[in-house]
Amino acid sequence: MESRGSHGVADLLCGNGTDIYAIQVKSGGTLPNVNFLDLNVFARCFKAIPLVLYKPDYNPFIEIRNADELKAIRGRLKDR
Repeated sequence: MESRGSHGVADLLCGNGTDIYAIQVKSGGTLPNVNFLDLNVFARCFKAIPLVLYKPDYNPFIEIRNADELKAIRGRLKDR
């Protein structure tokens, strides 16, 4: 399942044969705000693992699984 635009809780609902993921995809030069509460509630409906994939400009994707990881990444990006 795929959703595009900035209004959905998740952009992708996909699986790998073992796990299901509810994925929100973000990109850009600044770390986005993510509502992990809504993403977690949505993921639970599908017994999925909530995940944010963030693509900073000119860098590889970063997986973010919770608000604490987002906070740590925000600190690292400020140090660049």
